Amino acid sequence: MRINKLGNVFISFILIIFLVLFFGCGGDEDDWENTDSGCWVNMGIDTPTYEGTWETDKSSIDLGGPLPTPDDQFYTEETDCREDPGYDVTWYNVDTGTSGTGWAVNGRGFSFFFGYFCYTVWGAYSVPLGSGDNHIAIYVMDEAGCRGEDAILIRRLPPPADLPDPETDANS
Repeated sequence: MRINKLGNVFISFILIIFLVLFFGCGGDEDDWENTDSGCWVNMGIDTPTYEGTWETDKSSIDLGGPLPTPDDQFYTEETDCREDPGYDVTWYNVDTGTSGTGWAVNGRGFSFFFGYFCYTVWGAYSVPLGSGDNHIAIYVMDEAGCRGEDAILIRRLPPPADLPDPETDANS
């Protein structure tokens, strides 16, 4: 009898987790903003951090984060999640005036609850940094003209005292 009760509790626990993951992890309408095009891409920055500020002594940095996977590219047996997600990614360093392009790509993951699924990420490699504060804005636009943006502050610290600054040495 005791095993039966524990089994029921375990099944109830698993059911609750499934319901929270399935129904609770969708976007909230409050997270979406309307723009001139009538839509907004809910994107984010999680590389190098999701907190909004990062410190480094390097002269460049890699940035990246999640993007919504286009509706027609969820995993099925007919797709391998490798289609171009259709996003244009650009970055702009407000403090230095430099800008560039990034990339977006679909990947394939596995979840115990949902099986295989597609996910979409963006990235920008080797974004050059000036000395001090670097306010970097990331802009994305999908094929329908929906836009998204996020920003991060990268604070470039002086190099350690025992190492020369590569920018100073290159200009000498």
